[in-house]
Amino acid sequence: MYLDKELADVKFVCTNDDESQLVPAHKNILSSQSPVFRAMFYGKLKEKDKVEIPDATVAGFKEFLQFFYLGEVTLTMENIEEVARLADKYDMSGRLNNYAGYQLAIIIKHEQLKAYCEKHICTFTEDLFKSATFQHCDQKTLKQILELETLMCDEIDIFEACMEWAKFSCEQNGIDDTKPENLKTQLGDCFNLIRFGVMTRKDFATRTVAYEELFTRDELAHILYKTTSKFTPNKFNQNPRSNSLLQWDNTQMLVCSQEILTSNPPYYIQSPEPVWFSTSIPAMLGEIYCFPVRTGNGYSINMKFNATVVEIDAQSFEVSAPTKILFKEAVTFNGDKEIRIPLSQPLAINPKKMYEIRLDTATNTSGYYCHGLQWMSEVELDKKINVKFHRNPSNSERRGLVSRLCFNHF
Repeated sequence: MYLDKELADVKFVCTNDDESQLVPAHKNILSSQSPVFRAMFYGKLKEKDKVEIPDATVAGFKEFLQFFYLGEVTLTMENIEEVARLADKYDMSGRLNNYAGYQLAIIIKHEQLKAYCEKHICTFTEDLFKSATFQHCDQKTLKQILELETLMCDEIDIFEACMEWAKFSCEQNGIDDTKPENLKTQLGDCFNLIRFGVMTRKDFATRTVAYEELFTRDELAHILYKTTSKFTPNKFNQNPRSNSLLQWDNTQMLVCSQEILTSNPPYYIQSPEPVWFSTSIPAMLGEIYCFPVRTGNGYSINMKFNATVVEIDAQSFEVSAPTKILFKEAVTFNGDKEIRIPLSQPLAINPKKMYEIRLDTATNTSGYYCHGLQWMSEVELDKKINVKFHRNPSNSERRGLVSRLCFNHF
């Protein structure tokens, strides 16, 4: 059934040198192996029978579809980076994704794919640790991951991920995973790459208590004792990992905005004011712009808002899903011009998550309005990045204070 046009019930539109072609597929086959496709075709926000994939070439997407249909796949060096990205985007557990692609890049010494995977791994480290692919990676790949300087998570979380990896390794090799010495043996040199010295004493004491027999007295001394005139801890790396992986470039800014229609009636603001969005591929969000707030007589006023950007951990985009606050700052709205909210650090936007921009105020907003626009359901920034806006229960019109979102390529 691979690429069978007659029995296909969905077709994908990809971009390849400015020429669009239709790639046939089958919803049930894709949905049975990918939770992202399942949500796309059978969730609350169902896609139609024709789906645009603006971030993939026809050749690359066809190679990616092999994983759903064929027992043995054939990948070309020209498309392997694209296939790795697509497999990760559509959550192909146990198949080639950015994490398994990393292991492959190490083996075949493909530096371009290796660099791409490292950027993804460093930015979305928590996703890596939750993936089945991480547990299946070999010790050489684990060592390469632990040597990276920009893993975006706490060191104690790295330790716990390594313990889960070691337990799985023991299980696969028929070894007792309840004995700390076995876990340490499975980790080998990787154990010394965990930066215990940068952990707080509280984190180390409370979250390693189940593994206290894992450490020798000498190792504990290097972890817990501070530098003195007679002792300098040097067994483990004492330098925290960097968090400056993402760099914002104003010259490469992509602006997501809509035209303000003169026929639009004033939009009377609420509190909170939410905007929900997702992107088609990884991207960086660097700036948010909002309309000025006006009174009933048309004058702009000063008003303070708390601006928050939240990540919603749900591929099906459920409102009740767990959330993580990525940015929070007080903002003053004043004057007749758009309000610019620059983010102190660009935020990595994961295409498998949804994001909410929320504006809260303690001021009574009765009678206050802005010239809010009508957002389309999807805005194309270029041939790779699409921004999709999602309806929320309190605002079915997709209107609000937010006027523009500014992105960089990931």
